[in-house]
Amino acid sequence: MDDVCEERISSRRWDRLSTPTTSLPVSSAVRARRAPISPSPTTRTLIRRHFGAWPEYPVVVETRVILSAHQPAYLPWLGYFKKIAMSDVFCVLDNVQFKKFDYINRNRIRDGDGATWLSVPVHRKGHSMDRISEMQIVQDGWQKTHLKKIRLVYSKSTYFDRYFGSLEDILLKRHSGLSELTADLLSYLLEALSLKANVVRASDYSVPGKKNEYLINLCREFGASTYVFGSLGRGYADERLFAEAEITIRFLDYRHPVYRQQREPFLPNLSIIDLLFNEGPNSLEILTNTDDE
Repeated sequence: MDDVCEERISSRRWDRLSTPTTSLPVSSAVRARRAPISPSPTTRTLIRRHFGAWPEYPVVVETRVILSAHQPAYLPWLGYFKKIAMSDVFCVLDNVQFKKFDYINRNRIRDGDGATWLSVPVHRKGHSMDRISEMQIVQDGWQKTHLKKIRLVYSKSTYFDRYFGSLEDILLKRHSGLSELTADLLSYLLEALSLKANVVRASDYSVPGKKNEYLINLCREFGASTYVFGSLGRGYADERLFAEAEITIRFLDYRHPVYRQQREPFLPNLSIIDLLFNEGPNSLEILTNTDDE
């Protein structure tokens, strides 16, 4: 084991904590095995992305990866991005059942003293087992309606011109699938926030199991030792199963920040675009600087 060195992949942003050297300690778990541990293919991919290539020297990988997951969402709210920000890997659960009247294909923006919904119309197959990845968008001109509403509400906002053009370009692409639309929007919104993230789609992986078992296997797929639930996760998280799998669970009780809006009183729980149009480059600091963990 003298020729085995240890590279710790940090639980935050995959930072390289030390220079490769044979003098680095080897964890007791690895010492007992008398061989470097073998990361999963997904973990190897993330390590290659971190180093630029698979390291030439022997590596023992001590993973402290934080994983979170959520269904796709149309123009998500702030808490969605807080969960992404506190994770090393964020998995978009596009392989689960589509739920009507959820935030998968709709969200709210400011409208006077209240809020109004922006909803993306989708085709239904006539049964309740449609997967999100299978949902097709109805092309009835909804894009122009949404853009008109957004322009009407936010055109006088400080940072409207900075973001609206890119948002308009994405919506006018006329995506056929809901997953593709939400993926394009998420990619842009992360860029607009300057939030670097490893985002993957569940439909690209063959992970077995249902409910808690599925989430545990998802953690194993990505070498995660911590899984982040939303506040509603307390109602269905099986803490015993996660403990048996040696996976720590955390719950995000997001405390919504107050920021500048065009009028009072402040209205929380709107789409992220409300924050971006009003606060611009300060948005990431505002949405993450919350005492809710």
